[in-house]
Amino acid sequence: MVKTFFIFIQIKMSLPQCKRDFIRKLVTGVSNVMDFDKLLHSIDKTDIFIKKHFLVRTDDGSYMVNKTNFCMCVKSLDFELLCKIFIRLDTYGVTLRKVFLEANVNPLYFSKEELNYAQLVGQGEIETFFDLVLF
Repeated sequence: MVKTFFIFIQIKMSLPQCKRDFIRKLVTGVSNVMDFDKLLHSIDKTDIFIKKHFLVRTDDGSYMVNKTNFCMCVKSLDFELLCKIFIRLDTYGVTLRKVFLEANVNPLYFSKEELNYAQLVGQGEIETFFDLVLF
């Protein structure tokens, strides 16, 4: 019985490719919303992973999100690590809704299912990355 329940949770709690593609299309908004100071001074393992794989230092000493690396990680990371990253981003105020509004993606760029997610985010029914995971 317990094993069946665990399998059900694993199947239910996944991030289908369509949701991953939706998040990848919003990558332009991540840099504009993220507060790098909080992240740079953290010693949390997930924060260190984010710093190492998502951030690059610019010539003027500031930081920005490496859009290519962010997209690759969202596409290929396993569910557990990706959820940890999304929870950390939500904790730092880099919510899906803020990223969505900042990205200002043309709706014609979305598939039918992604457009549904965009409408839910736009209406405030999905606020955080973790809300999207649970949806």
